[in-house]
Formats: sequence, C-alpha cells, structure tokens
Amino acid sequence: LLARWGLFTLMRQGQIERRATGLRLTERGRESARHLVRSHRLWEAYLVEHLGLPQDHVHDPAERMEHFIGPRLQSEIAEKLTETDTDPHGRKIPDK
Repeated sequence: LLARWGLFTLMRQGQIERRATGLRLTERGRESARHLVRSHRLWEAYLVEHLGLPQDHVHDPAERMEHFIGPRLQSEIAEKLTETDTDPHGRKIPDK
C-alpha cells in the first residue's frame, strides 16, 4: 500500500510515467534522483571527513538527512570537503 502511494505521488508530480514496457523516470524524475543521490553522498563524505564517523556508520544518517539538503546546503557541504568527486565508498558524487 505504501509503495502504491509513493508511485502515485511520483506520477502526480511528473517524476515517473507509465509506458507499455512499465514505469519510467521522466527528465524531472531523473533530476530529482540526481539531487537526492548527490545530497546523500555529500552528506556521507561530510560525516566521515568532519565528524570522523567510520564509513560503515554513515549510510543511515545520510539517508535521513538527504531529503533536507537543498542546493545551497549542498554547495556549502561541497566547499568544506577535500574530495567532491567520490563519496567515502568510492562512488561518484553527481555534479550539480
């Protein structure tokens, strides 16, 4: 039920569309996903670099915070990091 509600919300927001082959992200949905992934990975990097948390302890807090990081805070976090190309796990951090 929760998954259906989430899909309905994303469809209403124009982030996914129904195709004959199934559901597909729209350009707006892809942009939203990039923003979310960027927020998550920047936050993980910040937690490791500035708070000294071990890499295996940053996913859950980053997952909670990723939804509250706007473009301005993303920029501020990126400015404080020594490495902004990859997260602590070696995954690419998407560009703005």
